[in-house]
Amino acid sequence: MIQKGTLILVFILAGSNLISAQDTLYVNPKSNLIDGSFIQPYTNKWQVSVVDENGNKSTVRIWTDYAQILEIESEDYLHRVQDLYSPNMELQETWINVVVKENLLPRRFASQ
Repeated sequence: MIQKGTLILVFILAGSNLISAQDTLYVNPKSNLIDGSFIQPYTNKWQVSVVDENGNKSTVRIWTDYAQILEIESEDYLHRVQDLYSPNMELQETWINVVVKENLLPRRFASQ
């Protein structure tokens, strides 16, 4: 799964000398360092649970996360939606992002 590999990479980089709280890397948004071309559509769902001292497990949150590629006026965009639910699946919060897939710059669309 891409997500597990990404998470592991974050922990590896965070634990190495490659990333330091004192170091700041400024990157021009048009830089070749930023490239979202590898991102493919995905759907994820996971839950956060706690286990009490008696070994009883209970769910405290459920997350869903999906991304799709949209083509608008011949340009590819990554549309990502993340939802946070209560244990009984009541929607609590939603985050929606649309970015240019090539350089991951945010994009806003106004209604006409």
